[in-house]
Amino acid sequence: MIYHIPICDFDSQTNSNRIPDKNCLTDLEVVEKTSPSSGIWTLEYLNGYYYVLGSDGRWRSNNLESWTALTGISGTADGTGIYAENIYVLSAGDMLFWSDNGVDFWDVYTGDCESFQTIIHFDGVFYAFGYNPAKIIRSEDGISWFEVSTTGYSFHQGFLGHAATVYGEWIYACEYQGYVIRSNDGIEWAQVHTYLSGAYATRSICTMDSRVFVIGATVVHYTDTTGANWQTKSLNVDPNTYLIKPEIFANSIFICAGRSTGTSYQNARIYQLRTNDYSLESITSFNAEIANGLVSDSTGLVASTDYGDIFDITIENDITTTSSTTTTTTTMTNTTHSQILIPAEIGFFFGLFGMVIVVGLSAIVLIRRRKRYSM
Repeated sequence: MIYHIPICDFDSQTNSNRIPDKNCLTDLEVVEKTSPSSGIWTLEYLNGYYYVLGSDGRWRSNNLESWTALTGISGTADGTGIYAENIYVLSAGDMLFWSDNGVDFWDVYTGDCESFQTIIHFDGVFYAFGYNPAKIIRSEDGISWFEVSTTGYSFHQGFLGHAATVYGEWIYACEYQGYVIRSNDGIEWAQVHTYLSGAYATRSICTMDSRVFVIGATVVHYTDTTGANWQTKSLNVDPNTYLIKPEIFANSIFICAGRSTGTSYQNARIYQLRTNDYSLESITSFNAEIANGLVSDSTGLVASTDYGDIFDITIENDITTTSSTTTTTTTMTNTTHSQILIPAEIGFFFGLFGMVIVVGLSAIVLIRRRKRYSM
């Protein structure tokens, strides 16, 4: 099953030259791949391997075709995973599993919460964020875990989905109800924003372009990295839609989504958050209720659904951005695994170098002509 979907649009009012804006995708190819699971909870991309965390098992693959079953992981609850410091940590419900080869895992932690759906690595330490009840645990080796006691902040219900992100010297985390906290050491946490209006059911937080984005059910809140000046933009989506997991690719934010459980129709799709006006654009949809896994690799995006589907999304970009001082053209053809980046400064340098050569050659010709006429 292959779909070619042209999704590039232009805003003639703001761009009279009809140049694609920063987020314009010129072509999109969606190819259905081989899935090992009949019901996928989430999808991760760790150390060159795709990991499927499913309702009927756990697998990994380096080509989305042949899959190897993981050993030592019990339970079929929702989870996530991370690779750092040459080790793998996966979660299933409130259990954490450790591995040094990515296939054979050992149970290293069992908590008293419903699930750990976010695991990050910051300053040499692993952090897992729990939901119902809320908790944060940490580990320096991925094996021994200890609960973090937050000072000056009382948890609410907890963390769902992609609930934490790292930017510079800070960890930002957002509870399901829209409360944002941050820490620069993983131990002392401070609330940087009270309840964000409209951000209930928050499952997505990420950073890009020196901004922190908190994506709720119907709004996106964003701030600079000081965490102080928050702004709000309403999203043009059904409030019953889950915006589950953000992924950065080609300097754009993509989000997998779906309808609430129990709705009568399928609405699994991938959105692009257009950072020129902070609107959501649907780039493709699937015949499933929820697109609950989204990762990026060297060729584009890979998405999974709760029906057990896996789709390889190849994006061909021709992105042109224009500012008052520089013009930068980036051509990214992901089907050939190549990226050609031509910064404005380099282009200016080569242009200036070429002018010098031309002027120099002209001067040499003129001097020779003068010598010939004077003889």
